[in-house]
Amino acid sequence: MKIAIGFIVLIISSSLMGEDIPISVAPEDQVAPSVAFSGNNYLVVWEDRQEGYGINGQLVSEEGTLIGDNFYISTGGRFPLVEWGDMNYLVTWRRYGRLVSEDGTPIGEEFRIFPDDNDTLCFTYSIGDIAWNGENYFVLMPGTIIAPSSRYCLFARFISSNGTVGDSLIFVAGGDSLSVPLFPRVASDGKDFLVVWEKGIRQGHHQIWGRCVSDAGTVLDTCFQISSYPPFEWMMSPDIAWGGENYLVIWNDGRGGGGYEWDIYGQLVSREGILVGEEIPICTAPGGDIQFPRVASNGMNYLAVWFDSRTPPPWEIYGQFVSFDGIPTDTNFMVSEDPPSDSAGQWEPDICGGGGRYFIVWSEQGWQPPDSSFDIYGNFIPFTGIETDNTLPLSDIYLFQNKPNPFKNIKNTEVSYFLPRNSEVTFTIFNLEGQVVFRTNLGHKSAGFHTLAIDGNKLGSQGVYFYRIEADGYAITKKMVMMGR
Repeated sequence: MKIAIGFIVLIISSSLMGEDIPISVAPEDQVAPSVAFSGNNYLVVWEDRQEGYGINGQLVSEEGTLIGDNFYISTGGRFPLVEWGDMNYLVTWRRYGRLVSEDGTPIGEEFRIFPDDNDTLCFTYSIGDIAWNGENYFVLMPGTIIAPSSRYCLFARFISSNGTVGDSLIFVAGGDSLSVPLFPRVASDGKDFLVVWEKGIRQGHHQIWGRCVSDAGTVLDTCFQISSYPPFEWMMSPDIAWGGENYLVIWNDGRGGGGYEWDIYGQLVSREGILVGEEIPICTAPGGDIQFPRVASNGMNYLAVWFDSRTPPPWEIYGQFVSFDGIPTDTNFMVSEDPPSDSAGQWEPDICGGGGRYFIVWSEQGWQPPDSSFDIYGNFIPFTGIETDNTLPLSDIYLFQNKPNPFKNIKNTEVSYFLPRNSEVTFTIFNLEGQVVFRTNLGHKSAGFHTLAIDGNKLGSQGVYFYRIEADGYAITKKMVMMGR
């Protein structure tokens, strides 16, 4: 199929970029994968059951090759998560965390993020999600306030890029004796955060709620409802991604009947917590048990993925592109066009954007003994072909908004761009007076997507700047904002 984005025409096939990548196919089960991108490589982590429960990891290059071997991160952990900061990956599980360097070296010892249970607080769940805002990790976890009366709540904690745990335990949202905040997820706009969760009501119906949290850890305004379908229906398991102007929140939606007839809907939400437009039907295919929805942005659009049983086994991971305007692009598609015949199914997907594309990972079960264990696989999407011959005009060049934006002068921001054909490229940054504050000749670049990191220290003082890509005489410009420390 073809997708037109701006002036770019991409040819997208449901078969991705070649064959699925076997990330871990060791004996016993490997499940619950999570993935993050550093700008140079990907780190995939998972729950490994070769010798009890533990957390293992694997680096994967931008080209999809494994870097080194699987490596050990922790013993005794379950349900890991990973996020990239400025210097290191943060891997979390249960109440704990550990830093991993960009080259895949675990740093120091594992450390406790949330406290032991006591007379007033109890953390019986695993960490719900992690987000990075350019300065700190924001780690989210459900808990229970025991005294003076039992209340299910959401808490969070900041962690610095070097693994220092913040002193304050941040109270994000609280339920009451009749409601429970479940399955929390969080994303950052590069400064502040939006937390979303499934609000469970003990009479039976669930809805998706959210709350904004500042970069100082201050909860903003009140909690607000995101899913708007009438009560007494089940809206479950949300996820969230930042797209540059708005967040996209997606969830399992029971308006089609629930049980084995789940759908996926979404809603754009502004950084101020205002619903933008109407709810978005992302997947309403009949006959499918749809679970584990995940969403990411690559600076160009959103991609939602999920487990889907609309066809007989082997069950598949499906996906759907959604534009930044909240419009689903074309139709749902299988992430693997030719699933292995000896597979019982693909489960528990996770996704991250990077370098203008997406990397999706999942757990996959063998069909029958002796190979009936779960393994970890992954693959890239969406590009299997790009119209990049020399008949395309250079006016089809595309420059993406830098991420994060705004950014701090002691941090980096990333700029991605697309070339319709091989070109000589120059990158320039100007101040408001039109003076050049930074220029670099990037040399001869091949057709396709490219990303470069900009050091805020090279720009000088805080303020508004303009950045420009020039390719063989054609130029395109966008605005960026740099803040102080």
